[in-house]
Amino acid sequence: MSLTEYLSHFIGSIYIWGGDGTGQKYKGWDCSGLVLEGLWAFGLYDGPDTTAQGLHKALKKKGWEEVPFDFIAEGDVLFFGKDTEHITHTAVAIGGGLMIEAYGSSKCKTPETSTGKVHVRPIRENLVAALRQK
Repeated sequence: MSLTEYLSHFIGSIYIWGGDGTGQKYKGWDCSGLVLEGLWAFGLYDGPDTTAQGLHKALKKKGWEEVPFDFIAEGDVLFFGKDTEHITHTAVAIGGGLMIEAYGSSKCKTPETSTGKVHVRPIRENLVAALRQK
């Protein structure tokens, strides 16, 4: 099973702002929680729960390499925001210009208030970095 196949099992799960990599907070995920769940499951990251910005810094420190946007492939970890010092979102590429992400707003704090979910969509325009394990 690949990282993207594993993460696809969570499609349709609710987005919970602050939902961590355990998926235990209301059985929901936020963007970094979903990506971390996959990385932890495959032994690709051994650090603590963190934000999208923190995950970018941690993976870079561990030697993950920058991927030119024209060469993004399945399993690459994607980061979005204003620039690499202002990352606000993360997802995993699944190929064909698509990604799997947990997406919602900071208002999605409980299942009753959540309007977001884990889904597949085209890679966003505000992509600032793509990383791949060497």
